[in-house]
Amino acid sequence: MSPDTTANPIRRVLVSGAAAAGETLAFWLDRRGFDVTVVEKWSAPRSGGFAVDLRGAAITVADRMGLLPRFTERSVPMKEVANFDAAGEVVWRAEGNYAHTDGDLEILRDDLTEILCSTNSGIRHIWGDSIVGLAETDGGVRVGFEHAEPELFDLVVGADGLHSNVRALAFGPEERFGKHLGYYTAVFEAPDVVDMDSQMWLCTIPGAMASLVQWGPEAGTRGSFIVAAPHVRALGRAGRADQMRLVDECLGASDAWHVPALLRAMRASEDFYFDEVTQIHMPRWSAGRVALVGDAAYAPTLMSGQGTSVAVVGAYVLAAELAAADGDHGRAFDRYEQRVRPFVERNQQLANTAEEARIPATQQDLDERNAMIRSAMNSTSDHLDDVTADAANAIDLSVYTAA
Repeated sequence: MSPDTTANPIRRVLVSGAAAAGETLAFWLDRRGFDVTVVEKWSAPRSGGFAVDLRGAAITVADRMGLLPRFTERSVPMKEVANFDAAGEVVWRAEGNYAHTDGDLEILRDDLTEILCSTNSGIRHIWGDSIVGLAETDGGVRVGFEHAEPELFDLVVGADGLHSNVRALAFGPEERFGKHLGYYTAVFEAPDVVDMDSQMWLCTIPGAMASLVQWGPEAGTRGSFIVAAPHVRALGRAGRADQMRLVDECLGASDAWHVPALLRAMRASEDFYFDEVTQIHMPRWSAGRVALVGDAAYAPTLMSGQGTSVAVVGAYVLAAELAAADGDHGRAFDRYEQRVRPFVERNQQLANTAEEARIPATQQDLDERNAMIRSAMNSTSDHLDDVTADAANAIDLSVYTAA
């Protein structure tokens, strides 16, 4: 049911970012009768990257959106996840859904974004533009764009990722809120490196992790590196040559596993993604008429495996609270934080507790880590499932209706 326009003066909402958080928020605001505009710096939905997981409460949101059947149809169930040592010997092996519980699914990021954007095709989108100025007035927020003419909106929500432009304009520089976990990641096409079938293979060496993922014959193969390195300001937004140079410096001399072939694939790839592994921790996710959602507010990083799920759930709650607040955006933002912050903190902790995601600096530490993982896998294969499932379900959405 749409909100009463006489009681709720908040009508026009600008959402910055057309990925999981922004499109989920736009969907629910539009469903509740708000006038929504989405601005996205890319000229079309961004492609590339790995598959993403939808778990726990995020599955509930997808179901309430009516999109769960489409997500499930495009899901990429994995047959196996295996970890190898530098010589190619298996350290541990598990079923492909070892970190999932019943109902969870994995979907290519491209497919998730395409489904969300096509569902929201009736919502106004400004493609190929970005916000360059925010000026709050008594009547709203006057937004300056890089290309389009300025406009007045009642609220602005930054759903524009780790390096959020909205956060920088409304809250300050990223350095205030970023917690670098000591790693950088690179993702790229990796054709014909090795014959695989719906598998994920990993190899950890001191200071780095290499991986190969194949989501089925039609989905192609991607390689990735996670390398341990001190934080270099703005390297995540630097040029491709500088980013590849860091990876080369960390791995260029290694002959472990398939690392040399993966490095060649990385250098030749036209589909190269690079970023720092950094969490965002903020004391507040809103300031006046501006709020943040998803990675812009509380990135848990790929090490948690929960970035997309947390973003989808946060967007759903924010939209519901705005609809219930009778025009009091301050109350809505407060309720959004009260509901979502414990859930966020629980999921951010996963990045620090998953032993198989840790990258030791020495071979001795790596050997001890591998022995620990083997022991855990042999004693209880459900431990990681339980930890992840608990975090993925650590919010009660029954207080919100689907409509």
